Amino acid sequence: MLQWYQFDGWICTHRINPFYRGKVKLCKMCKIDYETIQEFLSFSFHYNNMDLLVDRAAEVLKNPIAVFDKNYYTVSYSDTTDVQDEVWTAGKKRGYCLFEYAAMLHGVESMRGTPLPFQIFDDWGPHRRRICPLISNSLTIGYLSVLEYHTAFDAVPGEIYDLVAGVLVKELTIEQAIRLSHQHDSAEMLLSSILNEGFANRALFLQRILGTVFEQAGPYSLIGINMHAFSSRVSGERHFKARLGTIFPKAWSLFFREYVVLLVECGKSRQIPQDGLQQLEGYLSEHDLCAGISDTFSDLYEIRRYFNQAAMAEKMARISGSDARIAQYDDYRLWRLAASIPAEQRTDYVIFFFRQKTAYDIDNQSDYVKTLFIYLKNGQNLALTAQELHVHRNTVVYRIEKMRERFGGVFDSPYHNFQNFFGCLLLLTSDGQPGSTDYFDTI
Repeated sequence: MLQWYQFDGWICTHRINPFYRGKVKLCKMCKIDYETIQEFLSFSFHYNNMDLLVDRAAEVLKNPIAVFDKNYYTVSYSDTTDVQDEVWTAGKKRGYCLFEYAAMLHGVESMRGTPLPFQIFDDWGPHRRRICPLISNSLTIGYLSVLEYHTAFDAVPGEIYDLVAGVLVKELTIEQAIRLSHQHDSAEMLLSSILNEGFANRALFLQRILGTVFEQAGPYSLIGINMHAFSSRVSGERHFKARLGTIFPKAWSLFFREYVVLLVECGKSRQIPQDGLQQLEGYLSEHDLCAGISDTFSDLYEIRRYFNQAAMAEKMARISGSDARIAQYDDYRLWRLAASIPAEQRTDYVIFFFRQKTAYDIDNQSDYVKTLFIYLKNGQNLALTAQELHVHRNTVVYRIEKMRERFGGVFDSPYHNFQNFFGCLLLLTSDGQPGSTDYFDTI
């Protein structure tokens, strides 16, 4: 039952229903077609059809709209018969969200809880886009994208956008439940479910992959590409997902968190093809992106673990100052060990000599700890250390000798060198802790 109220220039609705309990304020009296709004609400109360509901929502907002789910897959586009925007219509024809666009949507989620929980983009095609997360029970379940085509964004009150988003949240929740019950997901949507830990136990997982490409495939290696810094939105260039499909024909790709996740089937070699990695490295350099690679594995149920390996390798490579575009997890196992120690306990594993140097550096703004880390990382090679620190070789020699004299440092013992190097790792993996990456000036 839907009832309408009008008072003091405001129009409100009251719905005798737990989902719409209470009064929903729409907007101050202005040039809004309230019959269109009423029809939109009435339709949402009586029917469950996302495509038709999206068309009606577009009529309310007076602009074309699109809805994406939390995994950045296309749910529905409104009618685009009269839309002359090639970038927008190409998205509808393609049927999935570009990784470049998914990275943009992921950035919008950081605006949750702000006074303006939406963002307007003017560098993705000829028309601006207004994007907001669709939130249910404090969880983001999708995104609403509005194209500024027929009507300026400011011509529609913010309350109307909020109303439309609320109705779409309800419908998207139902849509996702129906999709899970039908189990007709693509291979990449199945991977997304596994990454999101969508299976309560291994038995359900094994039942779900029966008859799919993953029943017999493997072994795999996972590449995680951090898209946080991605800025290219040139509509004419070949999009990232298509490029990856060309580089790695036997692979599946999707967007998860802020990463493009690429699951590569390795075959008998149990390795990712080197020519593919070389092509990928060139693309990453072109767009100033970095990636991490996990161990090789066969158990797809553990894919979340291997995603964490790839993400850890990419992050640690940046922290360490590596200029490599692709980091292998195998090179950062010791870093992972350091990061696994609770932050409040890490100083317990740092020897007195190292704590002395740390305190001295903080008090005197010197670089003894940083010098020692790079010196040990480079196998005590003075030339490489000087090159990385951008100082003269003699400066490195002077600092090492001062550490011997002032703090009693021992650098000809593998055991002591390991203790010192591990102490450096404990500092580097302690984000926000005293002596953390800020102390190292991010190297």
